[in-house]
Amino acid sequence: MLNDEAMSNYYYYLGDNFKELPLLLSFIIMVLLSIGWLILLFRNNAFKRFYPVSRWQLFGRFVVYLVIIFGMTSTYVSFIAGEKAKVHWRYSDSYIHSVLQQYPENFDSPYKEVRYSNENQIKEFFIARNAKNVKTNTFIEIVKDELNTITAITFVLTLLLFTVRITSLRTVLLAIVFGSLFFLFINLLGLLILYLVGNENDLFTSITIACASFLVLLGISVNSKNKLYREIAMNNTIYFFLPIIAVVFTDIVEEFHLWHFIKDHYGTFWDNLRELLFWGIGILLTILFIGLYTGVIKRCKAMPE
Repeated sequence: MLNDEAMSNYYYYLGDNFKELPLLLSFIIMVLLSIGWLILLFRNNAFKRFYPVSRWQLFGRFVVYLVIIFGMTSTYVSFIAGEKAKVHWRYSDSYIHSVLQQYPENFDSPYKEVRYSNENQIKEFFIARNAKNVKTNTFIEIVKDELNTITAITFVLTLLLFTVRITSLRTVLLAIVFGSLFFLFINLLGLLILYLVGNENDLFTSITIACASFLVLLGISVNSKNKLYREIAMNNTIYFFLPIIAVVFTDIVEEFHLWHFIKDHYGTFWDNLRELLFWGIGILLTILFIGLYTGVIKRCKAMPE
């Protein structure tokens, strides 16, 4: 619980109070909610029972899965937001300023602590300093690492759930096996091509291989006459879209030093959030792609077994 005692420590980390009982309770609640939601979800799957489902309804379901899973996995971020809000209303700027004015800047050094040996003064100084640090740092900078992890988990779970809903668990497992072998083959092929042509054209080579491999999967998912092959390719097309974007984006950024440009012209704030920016752009592009790809999904479902 965030109180004066917790804030009077030498340094206070937002979220430390979440790591014990709140974390356990949050995990239990999340698991129970997830199980209940999945039971209801798989009990009623209109798409697999050939009820009329429009492209926009199919796309909307993907977005809903994404939002719900993010909500269930981001309780830690909500807890941090609550703690930061509590610091803002509990410790006013005027209080922090009046306390810090009474002490020198290096008051927390061992020598100064000997001179100001009053324990209450030391605690009061740490409260005001920790409160100032919490209020000064932006929320997005505080939780950026946690958000990167949560976003990655959310996105992977959403893709798996969506592909299970539009095909089947067996097809998803086969797609994962095929995708792993396909990924290994593409990497070996890329290394062979780079060895043969040299490193002078590595940017063009890596982008070409990434795009060509994606187009192969896309072509199979659109044109294959075998429904199982088509569903496996369709799932892998969905899985591989973001990694392909990552390869192209990373190669272009490194080749043209875009992060250095952003840091020089817009400061370190956006440079510190580069991973989060990538996730945001990548997920938005993936959502757009799936919205356009729903027609292929519907045509595949309409094929005979």
